[in-house]
Amino acid sequence: VLHPLTLKVYNYFVPKTYDLAQLPVFALELPVWKFWVGNIYVDDFAELHTKDMFIRESIGGVVPSAGVGTAFSRKLLEQLGVDNQGDPFKIGNLTEDYEIGIRAKRGGFRVGVVSCPIERVVRRPRKDGTLGAPEVVTEYVAVREPFPTNFQVAVRQRSRWILGISFQTWEQTGWAGSWAERYTLLRDRRAPLTHLINMIGY
Repeated sequence: VLHPLTLKVYNYFVPKTYDLAQLPVFALELPVWKFWVGNIYVDDFAELHTKDMFIRESIGGVVPSAGVGTAFSRKLLEQLGVDNQGDPFKIGNLTEDYEIGIRAKRGGFRVGVVSCPIERVVRRPRKDGTLGAPEVVTEYVAVREPFPTNFQVAVRQRSRWILGISFQTWEQTGWAGSWAERYTLLRDRRAPLTHLINMIGY
């Protein structure tokens, strides 16, 4: 679900500031008790897309594309195509969006996440169906996404992310780069170890 100002934000930041700009991605909130699986993504992505991604950028680390909410400059897309036999995306990679952020960073392109909070006037519905008084709320120009609500589907998605990021992209891209890039790669590739420790702990 794209924010109405998404394209205006992209037009402002790409290519003037970034060659690859990532908007924050947030999970759509669902009724807690009915959709407890889908709601595990709410905190997960809020932590990643309001803190972690910005720290990665500020220290010069790898800022991955989350797939949705990513805008590319023409220059970057053309170079990615040249590097991969005409196709910007490596189709065989399970997490090609994540991998493309590494390729862009190593290619010397400007990669970052865009924080664009805006104020908007809303009128919330009352229980009797009428609208309440106007109030000003602050919201991010972000992508809202429904995540899997089924346990098996959620496990499959998480497994794909771990396999693609921790193993496949590790094999394809290695550990090259500055200390900041290697540090962020280490954070991404620690998942098999930390998940194992969590499982043993539980």
